[in-house]
Amino acid sequence: MRFHNQKFVFGVGTLIAIALSCAILGAAVVVGVLHFAGLGIAQAPGGSAQVDPSQQDSLPSQNGNNNVPLNAPTLTIEEATVNVVNKVGPAVAMITTTEERLVWDFFGIQPSRREIQGLGSGVLFRTVGNTTYILTNSHVVGTATRISAILSDGREFPAKVVGNDPLTDLAVLEINGSNLPLADLGSSGNLRVGQAAIAIGNPLGQQFQNTVTTGVISALGRSLEVDPQQGVILYDMIQTDASINPGNSGGPLLDSQGRVIGINTAIIQEAQGIGFAIPIDTARDIAGQLIEDGRVRRPFIGVTYIPLDPEVRARLEQQYRLSLSADYGLFVYRLVRNSPADQAGMEPGDIIISADGSELRTGQDLSEILARTAIGKRLEMQVVRGNKTVKLTITVGESS
Repeated sequence: MRFHNQKFVFGVGTLIAIALSCAILGAAVVVGVLHFAGLGIAQAPGGSAQVDPSQQDSLPSQNGNNNVPLNAPTLTIEEATVNVVNKVGPAVAMITTTEERLVWDFFGIQPSRREIQGLGSGVLFRTVGNTTYILTNSHVVGTATRISAILSDGREFPAKVVGNDPLTDLAVLEINGSNLPLADLGSSGNLRVGQAAIAIGNPLGQQFQNTVTTGVISALGRSLEVDPQQGVILYDMIQTDASINPGNSGGPLLDSQGRVIGINTAIIQEAQGIGFAIPIDTARDIAGQLIEDGRVRRPFIGVTYIPLDPEVRARLEQQYRLSLSADYGLFVYRLVRNSPADQAGMEPGDIIISADGSELRTGQDLSEILARTAIGKRLEMQVVRGNKTVKLTITVGESS
């Protein structure tokens, strides 16, 4: 079979007709493909295109209900942040403290009393009658003799300490006042690494009102040693890259819906842009006990530990030339002398792998077991010591 080259000559009208036919055919093909792929586009009145509501993602609502109407507008990060600040900002207070300290002269002979000013933030979260409660950090309150709470609109209230818990770095204050703005306490149980986080503080009072920083949750379940001498370690902390500015301690860490998910508590000075917050589930429980009893009755066994994972295990083995037999558990590196754990025979270097028959992988696991174990009751534990598994029975004490 042979093919011959032929010349075709068309008029202008014919060319236009062919072009229109191709355009119509191409449009039909594109629409068909979009329809087949589930990417339908509905034309709004006036010619503007809108996304088919059946294809929109559901967005979380401010009342915690994730079943938002499908035609709800999608907010940009900037718009969501502005909404959160407008919603929660009025419930964030500047906390000013005055503490009297004994100061010695240059020669260490003549003492004198001097007032030391402190600054921090707090969040209003509950009102009962004419009393409004503020959640803040223990280290913000310290041993202050005078405390004031200043709202972003300039109103100032004398504040009284209801309870102070240094072991979780949480404190509750009370002020006289009703119909004050309150923040909505959310939940920290379902947080995910990578989700948005907004930190708000009020360290400069009326002059600059709130300071706001945004970022993401960069890690969960972190441990933070805040007082090595006293063995105070904050467990299961939220790590965020939302900057915690000076004076913002005690302010709320929020999700994109304006719900409090943590209480900002510390920043690592040598690490740029790393901040920490106490999970709000922990803060809610501690605050409730402080309001009810003025203190936290806390089960105590007397161990300081590091949650073990492959990364931590490798670092411990390299740094201390250890050979660890467990891949998970709580690595004990310090015991309080004559504590329940010490009296039961636990040793530094043990790895606690279970308590009350449940595996221990995080500090929260142990905290939950201790929380449901009455003071004075016996707690069965298993620890890995070298290549052996040892059973211990600990009588739970009470933290002083």
